[in-house]
Amino acid sequence: MERIPPIASDPGLPGARGLFTGEGREAISAFLGERGWSMEDAAAVQATYRPGHAATVRYRAVARGPGGRRTFVLCAETRARPKTPGAPPEDAGARTGLAEPVGRSGPYLVWAFPYDPSLPALVEVAWGPQVARRLGAAAVSVQPLRYRPRRRGVFRYRVLRRDRRGRHWETAYGKVIPSSKAERARLAARAIAPERASVHLALPAGSLGGDAFVFEPASGRSLRELLVGGEPLPSPDRVASLPGAVAALGQASPGPFRYPPVETSGAAARVLRRLVPGAAGEVDRVVDAVAEGAARPAPTDPTVHGDLYEAQVFVDEDFSLGLIDLDDLGPGDPAVDAANFCAHLLVLALAVPAAAERLVAYRHLVRDAFLRRLEISPADLAWREAMAALLLASGPFRVLDPRWPAEVLRRIRLAVRLLDET
Repeated sequence: MERIPPIASDPGLPGARGLFTGEGREAISAFLGERGWSMEDAAAVQATYRPGHAATVRYRAVARGPGGRRTFVLCAETRARPKTPGAPPEDAGARTGLAEPVGRSGPYLVWAFPYDPSLPALVEVAWGPQVARRLGAAAVSVQPLRYRPRRRGVFRYRVLRRDRRGRHWETAYGKVIPSSKAERARLAARAIAPERASVHLALPAGSLGGDAFVFEPASGRSLRELLVGGEPLPSPDRVASLPGAVAALGQASPGPFRYPPVETSGAAARVLRRLVPGAAGEVDRVVDAVAEGAARPAPTDPTVHGDLYEAQVFVDEDFSLGLIDLDDLGPGDPAVDAANFCAHLLVLALAVPAAAERLVAYRHLVRDAFLRRLEISPADLAWREAMAALLLASGPFRVLDPRWPAEVLRRIRLAVRLLDET
């Protein structure tokens, strides 16, 4: 196991640095030991960090106990203002494999997936028999796809149906998000007019209870898969039409811009200055450029995707497009969606060197198409793309790449270079 570099000491957050050293492993070992399991190994695989507020690390731990040898997904968290989590569901112990799925170990709150203090519905959505009852299916097998502590959980379901067609399997997806975000998603889904859509939309097909939704699979293949695999691609102009297609859905919900640039870039900068203190000057340059750009007259507030990038776009055989992950649908700046799409391609090029030339070339073509469609200047797209790159810069830290300090710095410097592109 490669050693993960720790973060700098955070005086306002007890034990934050220890999560990345032996203290974190000791905490989950003690947590397991109190429940009759002996930890054999553990690896830190994901982190979230808000300086002075909270730090969470997700571990994959192997332990031996009454049920033999088992792998657990465990989270250890420290908060400046600790809160007592709500009581887990009565049968959460059986579903996590631990008598008590949440507890304290030193300065840390520790919990076992699929329990999560901020996602009460997660336990139910991860349990095949419960999902089968919700869907009226004969049986459901569950495959966890993505879990970000306190933020979301995504699952793939293989659903066994028995109907007039006989016995057959279907695929569906489940997603759990926090209550505040789930309510926004429900409001958006009710307000938009999908019949106006010129793209396929992966809207919720039903509820799994609480803040959990079920989705039908998207038609086609992910644009990311096509890009990295060297396969035929949709025309750049078709991709650049996506902000207009989303805007045509109608006003999703009232209110100000989602994720205002100055506040959003400022929050990212606070994390990056802590992670890579030597790059503070470069981070500040991007933040200043965002503030200057955002001070200029803003566009009207049409409905935007809110997180548009290549993995959210699906391409059918006829090259028609579809969009997934519509949780952030709401009023905003379509040029930010365009910039986010372009910046993601460059960051993906850093992560997948074998496809870098193709990704950079496609980004160049799509960027030009966005400029024509949105009728904005290269400079106005540049500061937004630099902002998007800055928001992505902490990615190597979040997945705990053993080289994360150098990789985070590479992404910060990419954001700076984008400021100068016209």
